[in-house]
Amino acid sequence: MDKLLAILSVFILLMLQIGIFSNLRLLHGTPDVVLVAVIAWALNERVKTSWIWGIAAGVMVGFVSALPFGAVLAGYIAITGFARYLQKRVWQTPLLAMFISILFGTLLMAGIAIVDLTFGGAAFEVQNAFSQIILPTILLNLMISLPIHFLFIDFADWAYPLKDEA
Repeated sequence: MDKLLAILSVFILLMLQIGIFSNLRLLHGTPDVVLVAVIAWALNERVKTSWIWGIAAGVMVGFVSALPFGAVLAGYIAITGFARYLQKRVWQTPLLAMFISILFGTLLMAGIAIVDLTFGGAAFEVQNAFSQIILPTILLNLMISLPIHFLFIDFADWAYPLKDEA
């Protein structure tokens, strides 16, 4: 049941990403709701399915993205692993771990895109891409991170209720 819930949730988030959040632009950057949600889910200590969320997000985003499938999948798995690592190390300040993970994840996915575009022969200035796309995307991801973080805390409480100690 947990696996089905993970796949369905990631699918719904991806549809929201494609339909709504891709139209919210700051300069040329857009928020990445799937990335932020995977990080929020992975940072919750009670969650047992964070790796499934990361793999499902990598597969689904890989199918709809113009980036190479394997690179997107590896990126989401690396982001999930980084968030899980931070969750174990920075457990007393989950918002700090959330912000660090979003910064790392956004830079990693932007790096994957830059490498793909470079090998694809696209001519662009990295400094211009950084100031027009990457920094606004980081800012938008950080802005949506707080509501998503608290929403996923409640979602985890619903998915993994605490056992009564009677």
